[in-house]
Amino acid sequence: MTIKHFKDVRPEPVTTAGATKTTIRWLITKKDGASGYAMRLFEIEPGGMIPSHTHDFEQHEIFVLEGTARVTSGGKEFRVNKGDVLFVPVGEAHSYINDGKEPFKFICVIPVK
Repeated sequence: MTIKHFKDVRPEPVTTAGATKTTIRWLITKKDGASGYAMRLFEIEPGGMIPSHTHDFEQHEIFVLEGTARVTSGGKEFRVNKGDVLFVPVGEAHSYINDGKEPFKFICVIPVK
């Protein structure tokens, strides 16, 4: 078993082209013994975004921890808030825009090869 505090995991800037004011923490990875999945914590500051993008391998399972944001997925726009759960299928274009006044934080679990 691996136990750690999320603050002990260094935040890194998100490198998706066009992403702004966004960090990622790789909370659980293969280094922790996880096989098949990884858990990440994203934080998008007010005014920040992750622009529309797709993945040919990854589906996303997301749990919103804090804040509010506009999310697009499959050509539709949604308002998401603390406590919402999202599923983004493989190959579906999606984006996140924090148009709120506080950080938008979410856990995202993905499959890994």
